[in-house]
Amino acid sequence: MEFLILIGPKTVAFLTQISAKFIYGTIVLGAVIGSLSDPLPRNMAVIVVVALSLYFVSVANRYAQSINEQMRNRDSEALTKNWAAILKPNWMMSSVIVPIGFFGASGFGWIHQQTALAGTKYTLLFLLLFMGFVSRRVCGSGIPRSLLSGVIVASLGFLVVQLKIWSKYLPVIGY
Repeated sequence: MEFLILIGPKTVAFLTQISAKFIYGTIVLGAVIGSLSDPLPRNMAVIVVVALSLYFVSVANRYAQSINEQMRNRDSEALTKNWAAILKPNWMMSSVIVPIGFFGASGFGWIHQQTALAGTKYTLLFLLLFMGFVSRRVCGSGIPRSLLSGVIVASLGFLVVQLKIWSKYLPVIGY
């Protein structure tokens, strides 16, 4: 409970609002990063592909939510009224700043591209660990349980990236 007092009610409300979307977007972003070709394309291509991929996943997520809401309310007109809200980026995309920063630095020649890729992966894993921890703390859990939650969320993100990487090397079946 001391954690909630320390960070304040507005911060708790903000974290409550964004944490699930942030975690989901970060895991999806990890999968996109894991699917990059080797050797990596140009830095600007990485930035554009990553940003557009996460944006379109964000749009698809909002569209699915809109359909669920329409079905709940039995309102077939809601979709045409909600296009602006569906196309608006949300907090799911906030983690895209990580690869933009690293690959932008690589584009300026400040770091190597492989360093940018490694930095992006490790920073995303840290963010998953941190947000998993903070989300559990906001729910009122103790430090050990919150740390475990953070480790589980980071592990899930790591597994998604590894599966995406491994899927590039699966043999072609049926040809």
